[in-house]
Amino acid sequence: METSSRKPLKEFPFDDALNLACNAVSPLPVQAMPLARAIGFRSALQVFSTVSIPPHRNSAMDGWALPDPGSNDDGYFVAGSDTPVPANHAVRVLTGHSAPDWSFCVAAEEHCRMKGNRLFPPGNYPFGMNLREAGEDARPGDLLLSRGELLDPTRVARLASAGISRVHAHRQPKIVILTSGDELVRPGLGRSSSEQKYECDSILLHALLLNLGLECRILPHQPDSPAIIQETLNRLSRWDLLITCGGAANSEADHSRPVLASLGTTFLFERIAMKPGRPTAFGLWKNRPVFCLPGNPVAVFVAFHVLVRPVLDVLCGGLSTPPHAPLAVLQEAIPADPKRVQFVRITLAPTKSGLGARPYPDSGSALIRSLTDSDGLIRINPGVSLKAGDSVPLAWYRSSN
Repeated sequence: METSSRKPLKEFPFDDALNLACNAVSPLPVQAMPLARAIGFRSALQVFSTVSIPPHRNSAMDGWALPDPGSNDDGYFVAGSDTPVPANHAVRVLTGHSAPDWSFCVAAEEHCRMKGNRLFPPGNYPFGMNLREAGEDARPGDLLLSRGELLDPTRVARLASAGISRVHAHRQPKIVILTSGDELVRPGLGRSSSEQKYECDSILLHALLLNLGLECRILPHQPDSPAIIQETLNRLSRWDLLITCGGAANSEADHSRPVLASLGTTFLFERIAMKPGRPTAFGLWKNRPVFCLPGNPVAVFVAFHVLVRPVLDVLCGGLSTPPHAPLAVLQEAIPADPKRVQFVRITLAPTKSGLGARPYPDSGSALIRSLTDSDGLIRINPGVSLKAGDSVPLAWYRSSN
């Protein structure tokens, strides 16, 4: 509950807050690195092929290169050598090895019958069967990787197939997490009173970042002491993004955001018209981004996906266009909130009309069970009521990162 000793905070519309945060940061510096170490990074440059892939016409399997069947009325071919090749000869080829220019197709070894030096192939074999044409995967000048694309295992493999061993990628951010609150204690430590709860926000954020291929540093849990929090923050070094959990609201018991303000943080917003996650703040301290998140785990989870992750995408040099969001069909109505964007937890199940979504029955922002039991989040704009049968995009769903 807010007290009169602190100035009321302006509540920003969600989209305005998101745009402010994303526009306040820039991609981190570019570095060259070995391809094998680039998994999880974002490409800083376009990458083009300088070779044909494959470099020559070759066989897709062990077998026999056959000429045009129209050139032979005998029903069999003579197993022969490559040069010269009479019209009724076939040539033995191995997987990945060059196939003769005259090859009509390659018949798999196990599908052919031999009788002496006579080869009887399968009937009605089509043109191009088991043949890989030169450059069918890529030709010189073809775009292999766009700027901002994630270097995942398949993209790295494609670059390797073109002989590329190094790439230029944006440096990954150094992320620091700070939690606070006398009412909380880290797992593994003894509680000083029966009223203390175990702190889980730092573990949640660490896991969410690991899912994105990012690392973080978790600071020791802070007591409700502005002096100690300030001392801890003043000792910070080598960081690109600071995320605090707890102490972001506007009561006398909340210290993280006021301490950061006293250290010179310029806050672009300190409250958002969203549910959950209303007391989320964002600012710049020493020209580096800072998120002050609420302490409730569900609010942390939601704010991470809809606010922190887009900012991380910018820092990592990601694509400006967000990935396509799958649609779900509501199975029951959801009433509007007149002023705030809602991010509603849902369960998903297949239906005859597509992927069906139902709101999770318990909406408390401290209920971690609601995160483990739900499958996704949907966004509902202020003043918009959704009815059963409406199609809605998923802001997050469990099978995604």
